[in-house]
Amino acid sequence: MTFLAPWYLLGAGAIAGATVVLHLLITRLPPGVAWPTARFVPAGPAAVRRFAPRPVHPWVLLARVVAILAIGAAFAQPLPRGGRRDRVRVVVVDRSRAVGDAHAVIDSVRAIGAQAPAVTLAGLVLFADSARTLSGPAASDSLDRLAIGARPGRVSVGLIAGIRAATRWRDRTDSIELVLVSPVRGDEIDAATDSIRATWPGEIRLVRVAARVDSSGGRPEIRWPEDGHAPATTARAVVDTVGGLIAGDLVVIAPFVRRWAIDAGRTGDTSAARVLARWVDGEPAAVERPAPDGRCLRDIAVALPTTGDLGLRPEVRRLVSVLTTAPCGADVGIVRVDGASSAGAAWPAASARAASARALDPTSAPTRSPLVVWLLVSAGIALLVETWLRRHPGAPAT
Repeated sequence: MTFLAPWYLLGAGAIAGATVVLHLLITRLPPGVAWPTARFVPAGPAAVRRFAPRPVHPWVLLARVVAILAIGAAFAQPLPRGGRRDRVRVVVVDRSRAVGDAHAVIDSVRAIGAQAPAVTLAGLVLFADSARTLSGPAASDSLDRLAIGARPGRVSVGLIAGIRAATRWRDRTDSIELVLVSPVRGDEIDAATDSIRATWPGEIRLVRVAARVDSSGGRPEIRWPEDGHAPATTARAVVDTVGGLIAGDLVVIAPFVRRWAIDAGRTGDTSAARVLARWVDGEPAAVERPAPDGRCLRDIAVALPTTGDLGLRPEVRRLVSVLTTAPCGADVGIVRVDGASSAGAAWPAASARAASARALDPTSAPTRSPLVVWLLVSAGIALLVETWLRRHPGAPAT
């Protein structure tokens, strides 16, 4: 038997011991003795306190001790022997179109288990733009049949599901290992990934696998001059300053200077052109159009400042990484959640952070042992018996 909060049991033992001492401490009048001069002694009680060799009401004492110990043991959260593990592992596996080879992922997960065979696999999370958590035999079977899908990968979704699966074990193990198996490409990182990672107090072990080179129809040809004068842009009539840039759920707030504008007439088939990023006023800042060779052309009319620390900011680095590494046809910076009510809807960074906070909420994990209910029921029965014994004519009140 293991107790998650043994100090409650120690406190209950101390209270039970004090109860036994109080039951042995009795107060009685001494036996009367006829003494002639006693009439000159002022009238008053003559009580004597002493320890009895045995309790006067043993059954009442037993009921009280049982109730105290049962309540203390319930608050101590007992777990049966074998219910607590020294160390468990939660593996978060990327099965999106960003992964190059499913066999490499399977081999990586099996190698992790072979390195520490004594560690229990508590959960296997398979994610793309949604996540599914498996445990027990289902986890092993799904790993053997792992197939790479055609949906984009979202590391934020996988991390939230992995943290939630690990949190369910936090009161049943001494150590939890969280492992991420993914190529971690730029288009799989969004604005919420760093915040979600910060909610996990321990280390996240990253096992990189090879990324698919052509996961979405081809690699884009990036046309992004330093001054933002891409081939599909024209000079603006009036140079202005805009306060921010939006690409999916990636938002960069900074004073960007706009000298060039995307010319829809120069992007070829305007119906095939996709807007990847917009300025805060809605004007396109980056577009993508198909190329004859099966690839795509990506024109970016964003001039990053050459002075200051704007280029070092995390959101700017993520923006540059996503715009330059996202494959053709990929949704830039968009995170999706599963469920009919939100399928296909953008998931902003604030919602992702809220979901990760709920994953670490103590109420989200089952922490109550099944023995707690029985201990509380036993304590209630003992208190009822104690009340009946005190009121029974054969057992005077104590």
